[in-house]
Amino acid sequence: MPSPDRRAVLLARVSSREQADGFSLDAQLRLLREYAERAGLQVAVEHRIAESAKSADQRRAFGKILAELRAPGGPRHLVVEKADRAERNMRDMVAKQRHYNGRGARRAA
Repeated sequence: MPSPDRRAVLLARVSSREQADGFSLDAQLRLLREYAERAGLQVAVEHRIAESAKSADQRRAFGKILAELRAPGGPRHLVVEKADRAERNMRDMVAKQRHYNGRGARRAA
């Protein structure tokens, strides 16, 4: 099993179900996989989310991702196409960055 500090969680997100029917999620995941390979990261899990960040389900999905990153021995990298795929607003971004820094985790966007 690869070291946790080389494992990554990939997150592809679109803001509406209509976008999910196109190629956006697949295109994001392709870019994220390519980045992970170039960076020498082992993909631990991939998440596909096709809803607004305002929905309760979306927030639960983000909670699950954070739990994966917090877990002892869990992945230490969150890879997203753009920062706004993982954060709803600047407050979320700052809070998550503090979390990543405190755990030795990294977010790549």
